[in-house]
This record gives sequence, C-alpha cells and structure tokens, in this order.
Amino acid sequence: MWIIQDIKKGFKVNSQYEEILRQGFFTYRGRVALSLILRSMQVGAGDEVILQAYTCEAVPEAIIAVGATPVYADISHQTLSLTPLTLAPLVSNRTKAIIYQHTFGIPSEYTAEIAKIAKKQNIPLIEDCCHSVFESNKINKIGTYAVASFFSFEWGKPVVGGLGGALVVNDDKLLDIVRENYEKMIQPSTPITAPLEFLAFTLTNFTSLRSIVKKLYSYAVKYKLIRGNFNKLELDFSEHNLKITPFNKWVLLPKLKNRKSTNKPYNFAVNEWLLPWLIQPLILGPQTVFRVPLYFNDKTKAFNLAKNMGLDVCEWYVSPVHPSIMKKELLQWGYNNKCENAELASKQVIHFKFHTSQKNIKKMEKFVRKCVQYNIIISPPRSP
Repeated sequence: MWIIQDIKKGFKVNSQYEEILRQGFFTYRGRVALSLILRSMQVGAGDEVILQAYTCEAVPEAIIAVGATPVYADISHQTLSLTPLTLAPLVSNRTKAIIYQHTFGIPSEYTAEIAKIAKKQNIPLIEDCCHSVFESNKINKIGTYAVASFFSFEWGKPVVGGLGGALVVNDDKLLDIVRENYEKMIQPSTPITAPLEFLAFTLTNFTSLRSIVKKLYSYAVKYKLIRGNFNKLELDFSEHNLKITPFNKWVLLPKLKNRKSTNKPYNFAVNEWLLPWLIQPLILGPQTVFRVPLYFNDKTKAFNLAKNMGLDVCEWYVSPVHPSIMKKELLQWGYNNKCENAELASKQVIHFKFHTSQKNIKKMEKFVRKCVQYNIIISPPRSP
C-alpha cells in the first residue's frame, strides 16, 4: 500500500498545474490517468474502490477497466462530496483505494479528515481534481492530501485541450512504478477529427453558438462519426493504454503554462442576494472554484430561465452516475445501492461557471432574484 506520510506537506511547487508539467504524465483522457494510478497500485480483480455517487461514468469506468468493483458512498448536500459518515460503513478488507471527488472544484472541510481515515485504515486515497482550478492548491490544498490525483482536460473542464488527462503522484515509490507503466503506454497518432473537435470546443465559448455546436456534437456521436465521452452500454477499455495525442498535447501545454493570470479567489458571501442559497464551503471565505451549484425545486424551469438569460449553466449530474438514468445503465457501472442525497441532488442542482466580472455578477443577481420571485430556488437541504 502507498500511504502519503504527511497530509499537510503539500506540493513542493506552487500549483497543481506546475506539478503536472513537472511530472509529465499526460494521458488520452482523465479516466485513463485514474486507471493508470489504480493499475500502478496493483488494484485489480476482487478489489473494491470507494467513490461517491453524484459523479460521471468516467470514474467507475476506470475502476472497472482494471478489474475492480466500484462501491458508491452517498454525499452531503452541504458539500456535494462524500463524508466520513457515508464513507465509514463501506470500508472493508476488500477496499484497496478511496477516491475523493472535489465536486465543481469546491473544497470541503472533510478532505483532511477523510485523508486521516484512509491513512489509519492503510488505504490509499486518490483525489479527483478534474474540476479544480489553478489557485485551489494555494488556498485549500486540493490535490495535496492523497497518494495521487488525476485531472481531465475535456470540454466542460477548467482547462480544455479537446481530449486529455494527467496525473500527479505524491509518493516517490509509487512515482517510479507509474513512470514505468506510463512508458509502456501507446503514443497514438492524432485522429483527423481531433482538430475539428477542438474547434467545436472553442466555439462553445460563444454563447450564441453553444447550443448549435452541442447539437452537432451529439449528432456526430450518435452516428459514430466521433467517439463520445461516455460508452453507454458498450464497455470499451481500449483507450486505457493510450497517452495523449500529439495535437491535444500541443494545444494543452501553453494553457497549463499560462494559468497564472486567471481564477482569482472570490468571496461569495459578500453578495447578500446569494448567501442563503450557497452550500457551506462557499460561505467560509474567499474561494477559487470552477462552478457554483444552486438547488431548485423546479430544475427544468430554473435551467431554461438561466439559458434564456445567457448564463453559462449546466444541469449535470442528471443521475448518481451521469449521464446514465436507466436501471440497466446504472447497474453496468455497479450502482445498485440507494444514495438518497446523490439522487436528490441530481434532481435539484444546476450549476454555473462563475466569472468575477461585474457584468456577470449582475446577470447572476438578476437570475437569482427572479428565481426567488418565482419561488423555485431553495437552500441546500440539511444532511450529515
């Protein structure tokens, strides 16, 4: 087992992104980075990996790809991440790793406590940093509590490279094994569709084009012109031995190197119109987060209102294992227990990319006040 010796020490460099560049483990997708970590820790058949519900298919896909079984823990409505209380009953002698997801890049008061539990139980902790942003490491130490952490650079993430993932290892022994396994991975050629996909990702930055591009993307996936983010009912692990493509790495590296001027901390609590509706970590002081989640008793109405007002809004996760909604699909990913908080959050939460410009804040304020007027916004439910 690889257990980090001092969960307070953090990185030896300034940020997650600088450490990604220093170690240089770039994979085809974020889920491939996770399966590389698990494979390097010799997690396999007969083993269990605990993760939270209210996640996407990519995470259990990586677990299943190495032959292990995903075990789902429920979340807290106040953090949208798993907690010590939801984790504890699931730990067994078959548990070989715990994945802690920083949902929407929001730090949680539970992270250090879960790291201590993992260390006490002699179980490696892995951090899912796919939503975390540049300044997170400096402020709240996201990515520094675990043996390893992984990142994704697909669209809908803080840094978009088209396709791509990466990992950071905080343990010297595991680092050597990861490096050895990484060298055995295949360097794929750039598919002809990669530049077109990245162009599509870029066009989604323009609000007027976003819905058109997403429809065209869905059409291309449906008719197998390109491969989508999710496998649906066709499990395919062929990507899990691939490094990032040369094109996507060429796009990605300058973005990682130039992150220093963006994603500044913001004190959400200064906005009295927003304060009653925030989850707990966002009211504790200045934070650097990727997206801001809010709860609604009419998710569809709130989502459509936000879209019509030109806000950068998303409705995922639509289920405990997004985007699967049918029982057959959920069972494929090993979700057969009931995580009540995750299921409720899937029905009530939409989230917004937060820009600190006064124009965006004013637009967000107008939206929230309209939701109050329509009586559709609600405070996060109380839960452990």
